[in-house]
Amino acid sequence: MVCFPDCSAFFNQRLVLEKRTEVMLWRESSTESWGLEIGKADDGLFIQSLLQDSPSIARWHREHPDPHFRIWPAYAILTVNGRETSDEMMEELRSANVVEMTLSSLLTPLQRATYVALRQQHRERKRWIAVSALLSDVEVATGAGQCSICLEEMEEGSQIVKLPCGHLFHKTCVSKWLRTGSQTCPLCKEQFRVDA
Repeated sequence: MVCFPDCSAFFNQRLVLEKRTEVMLWRESSTESWGLEIGKADDGLFIQSLLQDSPSIARWHREHPDPHFRIWPAYAILTVNGRETSDEMMEELRSANVVEMTLSSLLTPLQRATYVALRQQHRERKRWIAVSALLSDVEVATGAGQCSICLEEMEEGSQIVKLPCGHLFHKTCVSKWLRTGSQTCPLCKEQFRVDA
């Protein structure tokens, strides 16, 4: 006879590991930001990130220095002013000057997947901005040579950029090269810092 252990204790641990936090934030007017970037999945809201310079969050953290009461990204928002549906909670966050929120340290699988996808998009956007700042547009005359990435001629009127090392490339070619993780010039291998 095969005996299987009772797994219910293991699965019920999820409830023990969850940390719920009751938070009350206030702001001067409805035009002031809460300092929360809210993500929305089909099964609820969550905190995507905390925005810089939020008076309401700074005040909460100053008044509640214990890490157990801090507001963190990747926390599920369970209620806002007693409201439980996503649309009602968003309306409260838009219109109220005082919000009482119940936060959970556990995201649902769908919320977690949405959080990760949005975080990746944010990183890619930051990387694109960093790459764009590294490149400088240049005008070229006919016969400027080949783009060493695509091996096509750099013709007058095409978007040509120059890296800090001085080498010229098609903008789309070198942008893709730098955004996909390479931090060197394709020709001379000079290192560039692409902070994202």
